[in-house]
Amino acid sequence: MASLQRFCHRALLLERGHTVHIGEPHEVADRYLELNFGRDPAAVSVIAVWIEDADGNRLTAAPQHSRVTVKTRVLFMADLVDPAVSLHVFNEEHQPVFFATTQIDNAQSGRFAAGDEVTFSFTFDNVLAPGRYGPVIQLAHRGSGVDVIDKFEGRFSFLVTGSLALGGLIDLPVASHIDRGPADTEHSPV
Repeated sequence: MASLQRFCHRALLLERGHTVHIGEPHEVADRYLELNFGRDPAAVSVIAVWIEDADGNRLTAAPQHSRVTVKTRVLFMADLVDPAVSLHVFNEEHQPVFFATTQIDNAQSGRFAAGDEVTFSFTFDNVLAPGRYGPVIQLAHRGSGVDVIDKFEGRFSFLVTGSLALGGLIDLPVASHIDRGPADTEHSPV
């Protein structure tokens, strides 16, 4: 699926010779996964996604080099054990910028009963370059990236603000140094 999104600007999905979907590569890839691996929208629903600053205030614009948290509120409509929640962040060109998942830090996310409302959080230092970003939240059965239970995409975006756009996808804090003086010949490479 990654090469479809990387090399194509439009895509077509066929099933038994009939057109299922024509559109953006990420949309066609999603439809392909739904068609072949199914989605269980009756089990869970992502009801909200937002971003907060370090003090818990909701943001529409996140300053560079601040600590932020993407949160998602999920309503469980069926009993589930250890679902994996993933965050994919895409830039305006729908290029993937980064990915995070509960499978790494919280592989055993717990038991959830029908009617439970739960907030999942992903906290990170905002090194994103200035621009607009769209988070995609995906819930899948434990140990599976393709057995999608629900997916939240395209209904929320946030702006990253900063004074310099240096041209990269991220803006890592880097210290530079200029050393004027004679080279240390004792430790210089030959």
